[in-house]
Order: sequence, then C-alpha cells, then structure tokens
Amino acid sequence: MIEVNDTDLLIFDCDGVLVDSEPFSLVALRTLLMHKGIRAELPEIKLLFLGRSLKDTTRIAFERFGVSLTKEDTDSMTAGLLASLDLSLTEVLGARAFISAIKQPYCVASSSGIERIKRSLVASNLHDLFNDEAIFSASMVKRGKPYPDLFMKAAGDSGFHVSDCIVIEDSPAGVEAGKSAGMRVIGFCGGSHVDASAHADALMRAGADAVYDSYEKLKTVFSSFNARR
Repeated sequence: MIEVNDTDLLIFDCDGVLVDSEPFSLVALRTLLMHKGIRAELPEIKLLFLGRSLKDTTRIAFERFGVSLTKEDTDSMTAGLLASLDLSLTEVLGARAFISAIKQPYCVASSSGIERIKRSLVASNLHDLFNDEAIFSASMVKRGKPYPDLFMKAAGDSGFHVSDCIVIEDSPAGVEAGKSAGMRVIGFCGGSHVDASAHADALMRAGADAVYDSYEKLKTVFSSFNARR
C-alpha cells in the first residue's frame, strides 16, 4: 500500500481520472485519422496517444503513420470534441465524493489545454472543486508527459516539494512523468475506456507504486489516516 501523509499534495490527471472523457477523445482522433486516410483501431490509438498533449499527438501521428495534422485539423477535431463533452461528459464514478472527503490539498495537471480542462470540469459538475490556481495544463510547459515538467510545475507553483506529492494517473505516459518527477504515483483504472486488469499491468510496468480500479477502493488508502484527524 502506498504511504499517504497529511502534508501531501494530490495531483490528479483530468481525462480518465476526474472526467470520463477518454472514449470521446479516442473516437474523435480515430475519426480525424480516418479522414486523413489512416485506418487505426481504438486499441492502437489508445496505446499511442493516451495521456499525450495535442502537440505530442501531432508528432506521434506523423512518426507512426506519416500523416501531417495541421492546426486546422486539430482545431476542428477539438471543437467537435468540446461540443460533445459539453453535452454528454460525466465525472468518473466516485470522483466528486472522493475529492470532497479527502483532507489533503489537491490540484489537477492535465495534457489537455486550459479551455478543455475547465469546460470538462464544468460539464462534469466538478468545477466548484478547482480554482484557477489549482489547474495546470501541458500548454504551460515545454515538454508534456511522459516528461516530468508538468508535474514539477504543479508542485512548485503549489508550494510543495516533489517528495511530498502523489500523482493519480490513468496513462502509462502520466505514470512515467510522475515517477520521473520523483513523486509517488497511483495508477487509476476507473475510467470506462480501460480494461481494468490489462491496463493495471501496463501502469505497473510504467512504474506505478499502486493501482486501483475505482475510487471506492482508492479511498481505503486515505480512510485510515483521515480517521485519525
């Protein structure tokens, strides 16, 4: 079991951890690739792009498929995706209850852009839990996940040493980023886009200190400590 202290900062990924958005994102990207003449199935798209920033998605698409995604392409995809999220996005089951119950300070650090993070939090009814100072985007740093830059910025701007931070992540790239930053990392498999068993193995291989497939199970890590408060 991972060690949790009262002074820890919890750093949540957004997509697939707080909001159940990954199914929308994966389908949107697959549709864009199909329009570019690339046929890729969802498992491959998930493997290649899960947890990546838009900049890295563009780079990987070129390296893997030889296709150039223009700004017009990605802007169009993002606009359609945001419209879908506004209408249908929900929280990952148990996210709000978990955040409302924990005693530790927390923030969100996501590969998504600021606008998408904020709109996702609004659509999923989680926006009141995060003020602007607690929202960090890969657009704020030079390198996205799996590099540690985003998590280190979140820690530094929040006034925490990396050793006092716990990342909660659903992607191998995010797990790698957290471990590279020198943080403890909880792998999370509670989103509807993952096969919990297979994905848990991938997160452990990426270096996760522990993996949980629901907030109901994750809260047991915090309950014994919080009961003493």
